Amino acid sequence: FNKENKADSVFNLVNENYLSLKSSVDTCHYKPTVFTEVKTNDVWFVAGGKSSMAQLLNDAGADYLWKDNGKTATTALNMEQVIQKALSADYWINLHLCNTANDLVKMDKRYEEFNAFKKRNLYNNNALLNKMGGNAYWEYGLCRPDEILRDLIKIFHPNLQPNHSLKYYKQLN
Repeated sequence: FNKENKADSVFNLVNENYLSLKSSVDTCHYKPTVFTEVKTNDVWFVAGGKSSMAQLLNDAGADYLWKDNGKTATTALNMEQVIQKALSADYWINLHLCNTANDLVKMDKRYEEFNAFKKRNLYNNNALLNKMGGNAYWEYGLCRPDEILRDLIKIFHPNLQPNHSLKYYKQLN
């Protein structure tokens, strides 16, 4: 399409924004613990420790509980394995189709026992949906990892992004 210069300029902007945001958390000594997803039937799929999600969480200054897992793909766990590791975690994100904390409880009453649930540190990446239910996070957010990173930094270190309003994520109450 003869748009190489435009493509390069967009990529460079996203890259510069991302690296700047990533460096902003270097001064943070506190790294809150975080886990992701919910169980589907009897399986809880967590992002691998070498996945893009794990990298985003690390770059946002969070301590992802499965960061030492050497996989790029998801890992299938059972509820007991997740409880053992994540029961006292500070944050819980990427909660599928949930819009409220009560939606989580409807899925499994045991979710109420998680520290992140008790503190309402629940964030889902479904803040922007179109009329057909398409999720902006998946439709174009992945092309803007800098914007997703900004949201995650706002969640984990709000003082670093005091004027930012979440774009892709929303807190569940």
